[in-house]
Amino acid sequence: MATQTLIPRNPPLLSPVLNRMEQAVSPARGTVRRAASHLLASPGKLLRPTLVLLAAQAAAETRGFQDGAASLRAPGDAGLSPGLPEAVYDFAAAVELVHVASLIHDDVIDGAATRRSLPSVNAGFGNHTAVLAGDYLFAAAFRLLAPHAARGAVTLMTDAISRMCHGEVMQEESLFDPGLSEEAYLERVRAKTASLLAAACEGGARLAGAGEELCRAFRAFGESLGLAFQIADDILDLEETPQQLGKPACADLRQGVITLPVIRLLAHPEWSARLAPRIRARCIDDELIAHVQEGLKRTGALESAREEGFARARKAAARLEPVAWTRGGAALLELSRGVMLRRR
Repeated sequence: MATQTLIPRNPPLLSPVLNRMEQAVSPARGTVRRAASHLLASPGKLLRPTLVLLAAQAAAETRGFQDGAASLRAPGDAGLSPGLPEAVYDFAAAVELVHVASLIHDDVIDGAATRRSLPSVNAGFGNHTAVLAGDYLFAAAFRLLAPHAARGAVTLMTDAISRMCHGEVMQEESLFDPGLSEEAYLERVRAKTASLLAAACEGGARLAGAGEELCRAFRAFGESLGLAFQIADDILDLEETPQQLGKPACADLRQGVITLPVIRLLAHPEWSARLAPRIRARCIDDELIAHVQEGLKRTGALESAREEGFARARKAAARLEPVAWTRGGAALLELSRGVMLRRR
């Protein structure tokens, strides 16, 4: 796997998902449709739907679908890969729609000007339209999930969205707080980021017919992977350029969001004395950013955070032991190993 991206692109595997997403937005009209389609036209990593499909594939293989040799080859005329129910593809599309909706709303909250190297929806269409576009994508997601409510798809997604909202509030309440603990940071990340990845993994497995024990294993994998993913994001935000990120560098710190590398930097008393008062006073300018970046290197805080991310990725991989022999499980293992190596 290349270290520049998190997952290898597999257009045949994802094409049914992308088609469903496009169809889900097509009933919208006018400005709302243009705004809702804005980020969909520039797909990101598509991590979450990939997790759904790979978890479903692994679960299908463990159940002996196609004599234990189900594959990830291109869909046939029915638009589905052999061995995977239609519900899996609907759930994968819904997960990505929810993710994109949350990004649109996040950008409104943060006043962000760019997303995926493009103007953010709020920058291009205004805050009011951006909020409505996000709401529309949430509705489109649940339109896809409604036929599968009896199998737990709606409950999984509503629980994840509830936790995401809780995580966003936790972040808002801890802005510019140099005393934020590592435990509080991890609780925030579990809610804001890892909850949707956990739901993606559990949902894919559940809709492919996995038993409760295996569903719990996939959920635990998704949560640990989500923690590693967010730690990697936090590191990239502090060490990459705006061109590499597709958004401003050090954006989190400038907005007062305290992340794991900064928490570990502030654990050094001399650096806390130097930086904490200015963070608390919201005096985060280019000079402070330069001091933080210097401190991250001199104290090893950045590398310490990176090691924590690798540890979380290893924990995720360990959860896959029951399905490591399957093709889907092997692909998920490869993904977990690459999460801390990506550059965007």
